[in-house]
Amino acid sequence: MVHPVSLGYTAHTWDYSYKKRYDAVLLSKVGMYAELAARLGLCLALENGPIEVLEEVIDFAVRKNLQESLGICIDTGHASMHAGKDPENVLKHLRTFKEHLVQLHVHDNLGLKDDHLIPGKGCVPWSAVMEILNDIRQSLPFVFELKTVESPADALKESKSFLTQL
Repeated sequence: MVHPVSLGYTAHTWDYSYKKRYDAVLLSKVGMYAELAARLGLCLALENGPIEVLEEVIDFAVRKNLQESLGICIDTGHASMHAGKDPENVLKHLRTFKEHLVQLHVHDNLGLKDDHLIPGKGCVPWSAVMEILNDIRQSLPFVFELKTVESPADALKESKSFLTQL
C-alpha cells in the first residue's frame, strides 16, 4: 500500500479535491511501480485521495494493462474527513472504485480530522458502506487503524462486532 504523496503527488489521502492533473512523469512512476509489482507477483494498492486523482491513475493502469498489479485501498476515515462538505464522499469512493478495491483501511472520525475512532463512534455511514461492500464478489482484507490507549484488543473486538452486526 502506498500513499499518493509518497509517489511525488501533491494530493494527500485526506484531500477532498485536486486541481492539478497528474503529469506524465508522475503517471510513469506509478507505471514503473505497478510493473515491478507485477514481476514480483504482487498488487500495489494506492490509498485513496481525491476521486479525480484515483480515476486518472486507474485509467492509466487500464490503458497500460496494469490493472492486475495496481489497485485501490480505501481508507474510510480519510474519505469521510469532509463529511461537513460532502457526507457521501466515502460512499462515492467505494462506488467509484469497488471493482478496483484490493484492501480497506477501516476507522471512523467526526468528519473534520483523522481521529481513527472505532467504527460506529463517528460519522461514517457504516450501513451504506457495508451494503456497497456486500456487492463486491471478492473478499477484501480489512486493516483496522484505531487510536486506542486503553485496550487495543477490546477496540478490535468492538470494531469487528459492530461491523458484523450490520
